[in-house]
Amino acid sequence: MVVAGIANQLMGMQVYSVAARSMVFRDSHMRSAEDATRDYVSVASNCLLVKNAGPGRNLTILCDSGPGLHLSQQARAKLQIEATDVLTQNLANHGVSHDDIDVYLSSHLHWDHAGWAFNEGRFNLPNAQIVMSRQALQDNDRVDEKEEPDLSFLSDVPKIISDLQAQGRVTLLDALAYPLNGNGASLDWLGDG
Repeated sequence: MVVAGIANQLMGMQVYSVAARSMVFRDSHMRSAEDATRDYVSVASNCLLVKNAGPGRNLTILCDSGPGLHLSQQARAKLQIEATDVLTQNLANHGVSHDDIDVYLSSHLHWDHAGWAFNEGRFNLPNAQIVMSRQALQDNDRVDEKEEPDLSFLSDVPKIISDLQAQGRVTLLDALAYPLNGNGASLDWLGDG
């Protein structure tokens, strides 16, 4: 199901919220408040799709990708994650396929934000450049250094990104250099918009 199908027109760009997959968590997992209940709550996992971006208005950008199907069948059942590829279906509703994505903008590498893009030992977007923070990559690299692995991260991502870096397909930004209320990063190939 497409959550938001109305395009925002901004200098010719079209921006959509696209449903990746819904999940169900215990409320106490989602909040740290002491009074959090143990009830289950539904959580939408949406991505941002931007069409007609960049200086030539010819770039398609996907921001995050939601969870993939790499989770065990037991984990998918517990979280009530559908076994169908919801994101692929909803991208197609906007006339976009895996091959059409030019830029994958990753907020961080937790399975519920990047699991679809990094699935079964490969990057799921064959023509996309990746833009992400150096800190997010470093956080994910530390997964194997911990005594108890953090299952929030995807263990095969460091090798996938290393291979993509060797191909010149990864742009790492220093997140600490850009305050949240500042102008942010500017990449010439993405344009000022």
